[in-house]
Amino acid sequence: STCPTNWGMSPVDALKWLEENMIPYYPLGVYKDKGAE
Repeated sequence: STCPTNWGMSPVDALKWLEENMIPYYPLGVYKDKGAE
């Protein structure tokens, strides 16, 4: 989760940083599908 207060960023800038720096390493997706079990 982003915490723009402690990062010194606006909420929009914090989400942009997350998209640019975290999602390439931790892509969004389903890692465990309990419905398939």
